[in-house]
Amino acid sequence: MTVDLIMLCHNQLSYTKRAVESIIENTYQPVNRFWIVNNASTDDTKLYLSGLAENYSNVKVVNNRKNKGFVVANNEIMKRSKADVVVLLNNDIEVEPYWLHEMIVPFKKRKKVGITGPMTNISGEVMQMCEKDETESGIYCRASIAVPFFCSAISKKLIDDIGYLDTIFGMGYGDDGDYCIRTVKAGWDIIVCKGAYVYHYKMKTFKSIMSDDNINKTKRDAIELLKERYPDRYKKDISIAGITIVRNEQLIIRDTLDHFGQFCNGGIYVYDDASEDNTREICDNHPAVRQTIGRKEWTPDRYKRQGSLRQAVWDLAKQDADWILVFDADERIDFDFQNLVGYDAVCMKLFDFYITQDDIYKQWNEREWCGPEYREIPVLFRNNPDVSFKNKVRIPLFTGRVLFSGYIKHYSKALSVERWERDCDFYSGYDFPDRFKKKWSKRKGKAIHTKSDFGNDLMKWEDKEIRGFKLED
Repeated sequence: MTVDLIMLCHNQLSYTKRAVESIIENTYQPVNRFWIVNNASTDDTKLYLSGLAENYSNVKVVNNRKNKGFVVANNEIMKRSKADVVVLLNNDIEVEPYWLHEMIVPFKKRKKVGITGPMTNISGEVMQMCEKDETESGIYCRASIAVPFFCSAISKKLIDDIGYLDTIFGMGYGDDGDYCIRTVKAGWDIIVCKGAYVYHYKMKTFKSIMSDDNINKTKRDAIELLKERYPDRYKKDISIAGITIVRNEQLIIRDTLDHFGQFCNGGIYVYDDASEDNTREICDNHPAVRQTIGRKEWTPDRYKRQGSLRQAVWDLAKQDADWILVFDADERIDFDFQNLVGYDAVCMKLFDFYITQDDIYKQWNEREWCGPEYREIPVLFRNNPDVSFKNKVRIPLFTGRVLFSGYIKHYSKALSVERWERDCDFYSGYDFPDRFKKKWSKRKGKAIHTKSDFGNDLMKWEDKEIRGFKLED
């Protein structure tokens, strides 16, 4: 089986070098031709690619006088390729060893495989979220409907069957979703390869040639087009159910259910983990709660059991809902639910709020200060059959396109001094990992903050866009 690689680049030379070097170092599958398209770069890209072509006989450089965009430039090379499989690549990626081998295997084993894609990182657009040390060689799963084309292998037989990328999508965005839907409708499979890992830096070229306003307009236009083409896939009225695990949350649970109830028209499903206060009674009587389940006796293994507990309420919620929102009692979200078209999951930025000397006597939801650090947390998932909480604490295994949008106010550290001390005792004991125990043990007696737990100056919520930054693990 012959394979061609196709990579487009427009400036961003440092990313192109990083991508090419990782491909050369970590590709053990024979490559017939490595096409690199210079889409009218104005930096030293052309010179760099010329050197590559001299040193590697299978590298074929194409220099375009104008930037033809993702769709047209890829189509031109796909038409020129004679290979059995073409692999479309962005230039802001890094591949891990055996990535290509793992992505080619499904084409050899099954007749109707049209597209394959890798596992990838959460900080890029996701096919299946994972850490790279979680990959499993030789394990494959069918994607729910679409995989983004920052790294995707496409069968020449599929291209012969359904054609090329639709040029109506111009510079890009929406073309991959459209192509994947056409693939599935034509009876072909899309496969995620769990042994392949490709890191994606996400939209480096797009952001270098378009303003944020133009990018957002491009997205909106693409979504509207997809709505018109595939009304069965992009229906307007959606049902959203919520799931949560609670224990001894009577201080905040009514407000929590009021908040999430406004989004969850499909009801909220609660797992009560042996609460000793009035939490269960409040949940049972709240109008937004569809069903409460749980256990009467608590055991100190909740960290290990969270995946199975969430799976239990997920199984209840999935009966009728189109989407399922996974939340904790101490969270509040800010998100436009009209933006779900074309995606399979939503990842929001979570910021921690703190108690300060200025607001120590205020209610928890009146706290004004939060840390500038945020974590990207997947919280909203299309109700696809492949979603599973197996071996996960909060974040399930899932496949598909992820929208990075919205915010989470996380009040766990801001509820009260008493709650802070209780959490310190809880997280520094029981069955939590050692890193959790050490971290929370050191925090005991330090509920009042002048800086975040990560040593940074606190900020007001309205400054999150200016001062917020991603917390690196």
